[in-house]
Amino acid sequence: MTVAQRALTNASRVTLCWKEIPFLLMSGDVVSLTIPGVNIHTVAARLVATEAVTSLYPQGMPRSDGSKWAVWQELLLQDMAETTKELVSWLRDKLDTGRTQPGFSQWRELLIDYLDTRPGDADPNG
Repeated sequence: MTVAQRALTNASRVTLCWKEIPFLLMSGDVVSLTIPGVNIHTVAARLVATEAVTSLYPQGMPRSDGSKWAVWQELLLQDMAETTKELVSWLRDKLDTGRTQPGFSQWRELLIDYLDTRPGDADPNG
């Protein structure tokens, strides 16, 4: 069982599909972000999340956050993923407080907006 699978045990689930995020991608982005077998929107989400989270921990990440980031590292390799509301809130907070290069501002805002609209699949009240 992977880290991501263990985190889902007995938790409210949220389904994520990075392809749903309307990232503005220029032709240069498409060329530089292409990874065989991985959707470019997935790569863009991983890139902006990694940049924001990394900026918050220049001296290293404590284990409590490291265990959450380990799950996200797995989830951001999948075009469609399932996670918990708690982990969505954690990443959303890191995106809001972390720093990114100015060129990633639009992607960060779109990723935050996307995470804000993800209701829990197991919770009919969202």
